Amino acid sequence: MWEEDPIVNEIREIRKKLEAKFDFDSKLILKDIRSRQQSVGARLIDRKKNKAVDRPVSREGEGVAIHSGR
Repeated sequence: MWEEDPIVNEIREIRKKLEAKFDFDSKLILKDIRSRQQSVGARLIDRKKNKAVDRPVSREGEGVAIHSGR
């Protein structure tokens, strides 16, 4: 049985609002997202600059794996 996740529900609600706001036009939605990304500038991570990832060290001294999302 699946349990409801409040974060997933919140994201779905935001998506529904964006879709309605831009009349379900994905190009307009992406244009809006990109313009908002530009407005926050340095607060976003630039993947091109951050190719090497330092791995945090666990208490036992072994590297901790980080999932890159790819």
